[in-house]
Amino acid sequence: MPIEFLGKELSSIPLNHPVRQFRDYWVSIKNEAGPVCRKDLSLREISKILPWIMILDIDEDASDFIYRLAGTEIVQMIGFEPTGSLLDDVLNEQDYEERKALYQQVANTLEPIYYASSVPVKNRTFQKVYSGVFPVTSERGPQLFLVTGPRDLGVT
Repeated sequence: MPIEFLGKELSSIPLNHPVRQFRDYWVSIKNEAGPVCRKDLSLREISKILPWIMILDIDEDASDFIYRLAGTEIVQMIGFEPTGSLLDDVLNEQDYEERKALYQQVANTLEPIYYASSVPVKNRTFQKVYSGVFPVTSERGPQLFLVTGPRDLGVT
């Protein structure tokens, strides 16, 4: 599905949307010296948006991404559990190439990207969503936190 890049402009994303909430949290813990460290993330502080977060690891030769974790609301929305799968195994070829380039850009620049798109859901329709991809470092190596939710979603 085509992606509409929002750049750093978040005015179209509601303040109570999980992408906006995670972005505000990510900025609050980011240090000047480099990217956010996983050990600095407090799951307690972002507990209300955890169901809308996926964590991706970059595989050993940096050619693909592996779903480390998928939040419960994302799993329910897409209709399957991607945890442990390669990005290449989950997406069709066109979406794979588009997402891979996007994720590699975030991994290389260490800057988040925001976009609007539609994702296929379990009943073969499409859900319009906002997404943000955030770089994080961990003991395992670089990770990406992908926060996705329906455009009209608000979390309080």
